[in-house]
Amino acid sequence: MKEAVRIVVLAALATVVTVAALSLADHGQPSKSPAKNTAATIQPASLACKLLTLEDATAVLGRGTAAVPGQPEIHGDDVSITTCNYTVVTGKGANDSRSITLLVRLPKNAEAARYNKANFGVQKPAGVQDVAGIGDAAYWAASISQLNVLVGDTWYIIGNTTGQSAGHGTLDTSRAIYNQIKQKLD
Repeated sequence: MKEAVRIVVLAALATVVTVAALSLADHGQPSKSPAKNTAATIQPASLACKLLTLEDATAVLGRGTAAVPGQPEIHGDDVSITTCNYTVVTGKGANDSRSITLLVRLPKNAEAARYNKANFGVQKPAGVQDVAGIGDAAYWAASISQLNVLVGDTWYIIGNTTGQSAGHGTLDTSRAIYNQIKQKLD
């Protein structure tokens, strides 16, 4: 029973991250200009989980890792957003769990591509830490345990939590997740 409650709590945390991204999904009028799309060969509906597989998640979280059911996604005029969440229970206490989330913002037009890129430039949040050597641009938002990565025009958000709240994950864990998926991004 306690394990089921932990999984529900972790799923809720992953959903909070997703809802924040979904609120940014369709902004302004769609552009007629084509956007460079680095992930065009993969169907958007399954992109996040094709990139971050159970095998990849287990390599980071360890034995006992499981997919969190009910992966939210949205496909708007400007952008497709998909997520993939995994969790592992590491003990019997409320804080004895770890989870990881990959959220992908795949632009469908030039306007959405510009929006994604702006979030790594003029619209980048204050107080984040730039991370060199990851994607075309990357930053770590420690307060919410998110590594934000731009590859081409696509924005990847890699979150991780320890226990029941965001902000307790580490850059090293998010970097390990990125290392598991980076060869699939080219």
